[in-house]
Amino acid sequence: MRLQVTLLPLARNQPYDAYTSISLFGGPWALGSGVGEYKIAGDLVKEPKPKHFQVEAVPLLVTDDLEAALRSRSVDELRQTALALAAAFGNIGGLGNVEQTDEELRTVAGRDLNSTFTVARVNDNTVLCRFGALYQATAHYAMVPQTHNVTLLVLVPRDQAVLEPGVDRRVRLSSLTTLVDAETGEQLPGRGWNDVRRKVEAVFRDHDFPVSGAGLDVLLYRVAENNYDDFLTAALAVSGKQRLSYPESLWSDLSSIRRGSQYASASFDVPRRQTRLPAAEQSPVFADDTKSAIGVTLRGGKGLDATELSAMLSVGDVHLAATALKVVEGREVTLTFPSLKLLKLDGSKAVLELKQGAQTSAWDCAKAGCQFVEPATAAPAAKASFGMAVRVKNLRSSGDGKGKLQLVFTVAKDATPDIHFTVEGADVDEVTPAGSVIAKDDGWNLGRSATVTLALSNLSPFSPVLVNAGDGTSKASASVPVLAIDSKK
Repeated sequence: MRLQVTLLPLARNQPYDAYTSISLFGGPWALGSGVGEYKIAGDLVKEPKPKHFQVEAVPLLVTDDLEAALRSRSVDELRQTALALAAAFGNIGGLGNVEQTDEELRTVAGRDLNSTFTVARVNDNTVLCRFGALYQATAHYAMVPQTHNVTLLVLVPRDQAVLEPGVDRRVRLSSLTTLVDAETGEQLPGRGWNDVRRKVEAVFRDHDFPVSGAGLDVLLYRVAENNYDDFLTAALAVSGKQRLSYPESLWSDLSSIRRGSQYASASFDVPRRQTRLPAAEQSPVFADDTKSAIGVTLRGGKGLDATELSAMLSVGDVHLAATALKVVEGREVTLTFPSLKLLKLDGSKAVLELKQGAQTSAWDCAKAGCQFVEPATAAPAAKASFGMAVRVKNLRSSGDGKGKLQLVFTVAKDATPDIHFTVEGADVDEVTPAGSVIAKDDGWNLGRSATVTLALSNLSPFSPVLVNAGDGTSKASASVPVLAIDSKK
């Protein structure tokens, strides 16, 4: 909620800060102390007892509005004047004094601040706004005509936003403004009730309107609650007249008297929350994991609330309540039910029902074209066509950096692979038996089971020997660390 608070002082250059306390109440306006009774011309008039509800107010932007630029500009003007005087007189001693004064003015300019707007929370339903007087060259501090925006987060019970039309969802606002001297902190006294009554009676006399006592209070109350219809009804009742001449003028005169009051009031209705369930025309897609759960996502809703939604999936006489429910941005809902596949239920005969409040949407899968999907069955992994093993866990290299490594290749039954293997981390001087392999530019090929011995050189304990093999369908690799052995031992 954004309030526009306007300060309209009747005189200029008044050095006052304005403190406005704003309180919010839930429910309709009512006279009396909650019993809804008052008297007009000796007759007891009863009103329905109002139903009130709790309202909380939280300042949305609790930030101070500080002004420093205006004060700094005033100091700059003083500095310029002082320097101009020094130039005019041309006195060396005077120039020194001016420079000292200039330094002092520079010091003042950086730390003189003035708060012009502050919002604070007093209790659950009340906030306090301070509208500080502005800097003025003539009056030092002065209240100026200005409109301020006060933004609040207003919290009301959730039920108030879903009530049917015709039910009172009103939130009332009452404010009290006090003026405080900006320098002394002394509070300006407010206008007394007797002063108000004299002004009101003068208005009634001007309009030739006979009213006093409780009738006067009722009319003023109707003006305070901004209720012209009830004001007109009460005016006819307290005056005993069949009709009134220019009742709008009487209303305007009484409203103008409130302009000088410390109190102000307003009201508004809690906006009705717009809700809409996902369209029943869409064809739901159910994802069944066949083990524990089946899920479905419905889109196209508005104002969906997970705390108010309920869902049921029925197949014949079996009714399954949703085990999980998730709402995304009030427009999309994801439902989870026990797996139909696991329960051996026919999804084509399922009926999905979704409810929120008085609204209900249903999808009959026999007519709605529901789709049921299951996880794709993974193809069995192909068996490797060959295997490669290394007969040693590490290579022992003497001081000359040489060693031997045996590789055992085993080809699967009925497989005819063309195995290609490479060696990294050492130089291959010889491969035995030579007839079992075919040398290639980047390695060796073999096509049958064999045990191959590699004579290696340039072995380094900092670089393991890496063997990679593959035939296009299967791969194998081995990393063999190199251990340095002292040749003297």
